[in-house]
Amino acid sequence: MAHPIHQANENSPYGDLSRGQFYEKHQILHHHSYMMNKQNMKIWTQSWCPYPNATSRLRGIVAMIHGYASESSWLFELTAVAIAKTGFIVCALDLQGHGYSDGCPGYIPDIYVIVDDCIQFFDAVRGSNPTLPVLGMD
Repeated sequence: MAHPIHQANENSPYGDLSRGQFYEKHQILHHHSYMMNKQNMKIWTQSWCPYPNATSRLRGIVAMIHGYASESSWLFELTAVAIAKTGFIVCALDLQGHGYSDGCPGYIPDIYVIVDDCIQFFDAVRGSNPTLPVLGMD
């Protein structure tokens, strides 16, 4: 599996390509949106999936969660593309107070609300693909 990090430069994870061109080159469908969590906060979510003709069948779902001082872009996003190219749906969210999600920057009031956000999003992805096995990574 070739990781797309070699295409990045200091200005963009997509190198000299636009985001759309990057995904087209790698035959990956990218979706991003916000979900409303139980605290009525907007939580940024993303998913990556191989083009339907790029793989004979989907192999499973990979749920990715970033660390405390991170969010789901740059290297995280490029790793999701690398995994999706092998036939997986990859999904991720920005935790509260991180990236594009609502919340005080870097502040996690209670680990259980973070876990609830992850369960809410990953269960929704799983519900849309009930026959696929699920894997998690951080």
